[in-house]
Amino acid sequence: MKQPYENVYIGNFIFALGFQAAQTNKGLSDKSVQLVQQTPDEQKLNDLFVNWSGKSFIFEFKRDKEKIGTELEKEAKKNLNESLNSSVNEKVLILSNKSHFLGFGLENTLGFVPYSTIHNEIDRYYMLDKFCSAIIGGQFDLGLNYDELKEYLSFIESATGSTTDGCGGFILNVADDGSVNMIPFENVDVLSQSLNIEPEPPTPTMTYRMR
Repeated sequence: MKQPYENVYIGNFIFALGFQAAQTNKGLSDKSVQLVQQTPDEQKLNDLFVNWSGKSFIFEFKRDKEKIGTELEKEAKKNLNESLNSSVNEKVLILSNKSHFLGFGLENTLGFVPYSTIHNEIDRYYMLDKFCSAIIGGQFDLGLNYDELKEYLSFIESATGSTTDGCGGFILNVADDGSVNMIPFENVDVLSQSLNIEPEPPTPTMTYRMR
């Protein structure tokens, strides 16, 4: 269940993404931001990712910077963080650091940190506008392709022992055609399992067109 502040933060995030898209010279302002309001069933979810292609990200939110440490009070999140920072998982850590972020409220904006770093004191973070510009612009190696996303979600499921209650957030996808797609999720189990299903084309439920 999303907290009220999460809906506000997600709304601000969507607006910032749309604004940054309109500033690019890639014609992204003619595309749309599609928000699937509820997590689809496994078949449709896999179809969405196959059809969208492009790069995908995982986002979760906390009310403010002081609340970030409370993530590790959840057993599943503690196990995930420890697994990501284990020396035997260096490859997965690379995938995580370019795709899995925790957002939090600041006085007038949002900040973002790689999820793997939440056990550290937060003294450096990405600011909302520059972060959205990097995601949309594609000038940095950010985001995961379909196969990488499957691998990373499978790792999360394994690291948490499939006890991923409270591991909710949303997937952001910047498709090859420039459209931006968002799907909320309550836990990663459904996401991980859905990517092992043969696809058939679905239709997103809501479209926001940026002008």
